Amino acid sequence: MEKNKLKKVWQILVASVILISILIGIFYFALRTIFQQKRISIIKNDFINNMTHELKTPISTISLACEALSDSELGVDEKRRNNYVRMIGQENNRLALLVENVLKSAIWDSGDFELKLKKVRFNLLVDDVIRSIEIQVKTRGGVITSSFDEGDDLILADKVLITNLVFNLLDNAIKY
Repeated sequence: MEKNKLKKVWQILVASVILISILIGIFYFALRTIFQQKRISIIKNDFINNMTHELKTPISTISLACEALSDSELGVDEKRRNNYVRMIGQENNRLALLVENVLKSAIWDSGDFELKLKKVRFNLLVDDVIRSIEIQVKTRGGVITSSFDEGDDLILADKVLITNLVFNLLDNAIKY
């Protein structure tokens, strides 16, 4: 009889240990899932903040250029008008590329994202960015200049991403 009771106690003990192990596993899985969801939420919010920042820069440049073109007090000459129209066109193209990047973000998440590496003249790229952003600099009372060393400025880069990088650096310099 004593052996039978001991056997039942061991069965209950083993069943309890298995049940507790299962509960600990479920608890661990639930906590891990919660932390993963929180991390994903933070990444999503960072993405939204970055995209908003990326979209605001060309929108504000286009807005300032349009405002300058429509301001009769400025007496915009033909050269300046053409510069503003060119700037609006470039920023519009940049907006289109940014929207395309947002639409491709699902591809980035799936891991199929590929850089479109091309040879890019970095000095020319920086000059284009400066021309596009200089109206913002002037409206804030600033001056922007560039100085490059002579030499090979050819780099292998994704033109859209490197342009966004330079835009962000200059936009942050203007703001802060």
